[in-house]
Amino acid sequence: MANPKRELLERTMREGLGKADFKTRMTGPEHEPNFVTDVVVQGQIVGTGEGTTKKSAEKRAADGAPCRTSRVV
Repeated sequence: MANPKRELLERTMREGLGKADFKTRMTGPEHEPNFVTDVVVQGQIVGTGEGTTKKSAEKRAADGAPCRTSRVV
């Protein structure tokens, strides 16, 4: 997947599930942060990812979510 976040957003809209929401929080010290992102579709977490940047955490969360979005409905 070249851009899993965009592809997930497009898929949830196409399937009538609404827009996927990416909720990111930072953990760890400021000099060595870690980011954790949850992908939320229709109020349910469908994917979670961690990374050293917000972008990498979002990508990892989206990577696991597409195969599970069909269960949300």
